[in-house]
Amino acid sequence: LEHMKSCNDAISGYSLALAALIAAASDCKLGIPHAKPKQVLTCAEDMLKTATQQSRLAVAKISAGYILLNAVVSMGSPIVKENMPRIIQLWRTAFPRSTKEAEAEKGRGDAFSWQCALEQRSGALGVMLAVANQRELADDDAIKAMLLPVECALVMSSQVGTLIRSYGTKMRALISCVRVRVYQLLMLLPPKSYEHMFHSLLRELVAEVTLSDDQASQVMTSIAGVMCSGAEHTLLAPWSGGATDQALVEDQLQTLSHMGSGALENDITGSAKDVHNLWPEPDTPQVACLDAAIQAFGRAFPMIPERQKLQIIEHFTEVIKNCKQAQRQQAILVNALCALAMAFRGITESRGGARLESEPLRKASTALVESALETGATPLVRAVAAEALGRLSQAVGDPQFVALRAQACFDKLRVFRDGRRAGYALALGCIHRHVGSLGSGQHLHTGVSILFALARDHNAPSVQAWAMVALSLIAETGGGMFRGYVELALSDCLTLLLNTQSGNVEVVQGIGKLLTALMTCVGPELGSCGTIEGVRGSLLAACAIQLAHPDPLIKSEAIGGLQQMHLYAPRYVNLGHLVVDIATFLTSQHLCLRKASVCCLRQLVQREAREVREHAQVLVPQGVVDEGKKLPLPDTGLEGALFDMLDVETDPTLRAHVQETIISLVQATCGDLLNQWLLLCKDILATSSDNTRSTMIIGEEKAAKEGDEDEESNDDDDATLQVGGPRSGVPDKGKVQPRWPTRVFATQVVQRLMSVCDTERAHLDLSLAKELQMSSGGRADYLVLHLSDLVRMSFMGATSDNTELRLAGLNSLQDVITRFSTVPEPEFPGHVILEQFQAQVGAALRPAFTEDTPSHVTAAACQVCSTWIGSGVARDLNDLRRVHQLLVSSLGKLKHGSINTQLYSESAATLEKLSILKAWAEVYVTAIAQETDTNENRKETGDDEDINVLGASESLLSLVRPELDSLVCYWLAALRDSALLSLPAQFSDQMPSSGGAFYKAESAEECREYYRSSWPPILLALAMWLSKSNFELPENAEV
Repeated sequence: LEHMKSCNDAISGYSLALAALIAAASDCKLGIPHAKPKQVLTCAEDMLKTATQQSRLAVAKISAGYILLNAVVSMGSPIVKENMPRIIQLWRTAFPRSTKEAEAEKGRGDAFSWQCALEQRSGALGVMLAVANQRELADDDAIKAMLLPVECALVMSSQVGTLIRSYGTKMRALISCVRVRVYQLLMLLPPKSYEHMFHSLLRELVAEVTLSDDQASQVMTSIAGVMCSGAEHTLLAPWSGGATDQALVEDQLQTLSHMGSGALENDITGSAKDVHNLWPEPDTPQVACLDAAIQAFGRAFPMIPERQKLQIIEHFTEVIKNCKQAQRQQAILVNALCALAMAFRGITESRGGARLESEPLRKASTALVESALETGATPLVRAVAAEALGRLSQAVGDPQFVALRAQACFDKLRVFRDGRRAGYALALGCIHRHVGSLGSGQHLHTGVSILFALARDHNAPSVQAWAMVALSLIAETGGGMFRGYVELALSDCLTLLLNTQSGNVEVVQGIGKLLTALMTCVGPELGSCGTIEGVRGSLLAACAIQLAHPDPLIKSEAIGGLQQMHLYAPRYVNLGHLVVDIATFLTSQHLCLRKASVCCLRQLVQREAREVREHAQVLVPQGVVDEGKKLPLPDTGLEGALFDMLDVETDPTLRAHVQETIISLVQATCGDLLNQWLLLCKDILATSSDNTRSTMIIGEEKAAKEGDEDEESNDDDDATLQVGGPRSGVPDKGKVQPRWPTRVFATQVVQRLMSVCDTERAHLDLSLAKELQMSSGGRADYLVLHLSDLVRMSFMGATSDNTELRLAGLNSLQDVITRFSTVPEPEFPGHVILEQFQAQVGAALRPAFTEDTPSHVTAAACQVCSTWIGSGVARDLNDLRRVHQLLVSSLGKLKHGSINTQLYSESAATLEKLSILKAWAEVYVTAIAQETDTNENRKETGDDEDINVLGASESLLSLVRPELDSLVCYWLAALRDSALLSLPAQFSDQMPSSGGAFYKAESAEECREYYRSSWPPILLALAMWLSKSNFELPENAEV
């Protein structure tokens, strides 16, 4: 940006890239240096101030300046907090100083100056929006500084007609961007702060909803389908909402996106936002503006007087009535219905308990919504109108009004004989969902009876489906009042399932929704005996019929139903058949089936993990016999299939359920299947260079012992572990190489295995484990017998190229050392079994102390070093020196700093330095403790009986002593920093402006936790040193 200031494309491209990098820094655990955002802020400020110097670069510089500002603000406090006055001043300069100046603007300027002004104001509003999204930044001063720009933006928006007539339609997209951000900003601000703008705001919002600024527009809101998010969603777009892998494409192709598909360039601030789901991409400015206007309308409408509310609804009715073009009329109708549904919801949710009290307002609202139900030509219009009627009934809150609306629906359903019945049927369901019991049992009985009659009408499949969905809505919220209709509903469902053709998918989906609602209605009663047995049997039969249907959505609904039945009546669900079915669907090409299967499996393994795994074994190839069969599970079984899913699935919920299922299986079966779990995790971690899964070479125990002895005699820390080839000579093209998140999770599973096995002594006692294994004929298995595998897996993780996997490997190695450091070696009295793995431990730790290693990896390695030295496993001076030398090399980062300070935030350097000091403190405490024990032993025995122990203690202390003078100074400085950071908030003005010895003032908040976990061992080590040195500090120590 500094060297290519004269090129439009360079300014735009590099600013977008820089903004994305700055915004992404919040996802980096180590962050970036605080100086970087300040440089970006200065760069943005310079661009905005020099934008007017060269007209050909003006638009690019304005856009670049504000996108960079947006990215900086996204980093949050404390970086932004101290620079808020500069940022506020920048957005103020983008707007007139008063509303009078804003009104006078329309007579000035030309097309280019207006383009620059709109670009500038759009960018400034984007920065305000980023500030408003963060509570710690959006204080009273910031909110107050936003109000005048917003008011000026509303004044400018009212001049859209004049601007387009004067300068062409290219202004429309720019004005839409400004409006989008104004409406989104107002959604985040307290309504009380902009009460004085309600009149001008609602004028603009109503104009957006009715498309009055563009007489040729047919834009329809994209939130219509989202509003109908209950069971009725299956009537509109069963493929969307993540039901299939192709849902992303289907959502883009549906009619709601006829104004053009989403794209990042529609909102360039998207690259600087903390967005977890990057799809769908931002809508076109026109659609985004309409969506934001409808949401803002729902926020503002409840706060205006009744008279204005009535005027707005009458205006909607008049505009819809006078529109002669059919598609435009339908678009306005859907927009108005969505806006009213949002408004009625806002009235219901308002804290004051406001209601629609005015009778004229009720009548006008009812007339508009019911006319849409009667004349609606598309399923979308009917569904939105039904939702609006339910929200209206809820907002009125009068039982008599609700009864009248229900009766009106009954009358229309008796009169009509065409597709319009579908809308009124769904309206009954929506009214019941939002209001409850329809006021009386008589109306409930009438409504249910009519809906049942509609559901039996085979001449109108679409009406059947809508009636079924309406019944499901009533059953979900009716509770005990609907209980008397369960048998009748169930009988009708079974009849329809048997008589409906498989091609009528919509009807069968509606039946599935009703069956699920019936299970919820009956609830735990399904597990009892007596008259309920018939209902239970019918529900199970209905689920079986659905499961045999070819449509994947219907199958997934059946799996959900069987999951509910297992929850309420586990004894009556055939677990074997269910497990076989859902295990088969784990590899289905349909996402909805995979999600339903894993969700059900997750519930099953929480109760009956062993039984579930045993039932799934019938789908696993059993040697040569099944080699030619295409069985759905791999040779690694159910757990292997779940691990395979982690490599290919992207849905966050599905991945979380898969991981929870694996954890439940581990906890339930680790005692019986310890070897299988370790083999599976080792297979995942031991990925060879040819991108195929590999397994460790596993020999007999004797061969493993020989290998361990060879490793013990080998002093080379860099020795690598032997890895075998793929499982078979035939490559499996359907599988992918284990990805790093899967390998990290496999390492965590190994740690979980170790924690679960802690409860049994034999897992941590080699002699006992061998004795029990022999007595059981080799069937019993214990963790200590697989120690070499545990070390190897930790080694593979700790020495990988991926940072997260390195951390997981180091944490696993820490657990191994903690658990097995005291386990004796039966064949060599006086020794522990971990002694043979000293070379591997050193080799695993060494890469973490290179100059380019991230700070948190080095911090984790320091903790492992201190744990290893303190464990007492290393008894030889040379063995101690291996790991000690790594800690000595880390002291250079305390003296000269690290190259990472140019890459990561100052708090990362603090973490690294405190971890080094903490590790040295723990090592020193261990050395003093060993020396004390040795001296006491010598006094008791009177001679040097145990030469080895004496040598070891002297060696450890002698290794630490040369560094003590400098360490004491560092320890004192760290404790001084900790004391400063522990001061109450009222003493913050007395804190050093530049920070402390190991932290900077900008990163003080982030560093408090680091000091909190580090100061106790440092204080103990310093106290012990002071007592040994008679409280005399080194000459270079600062008090």
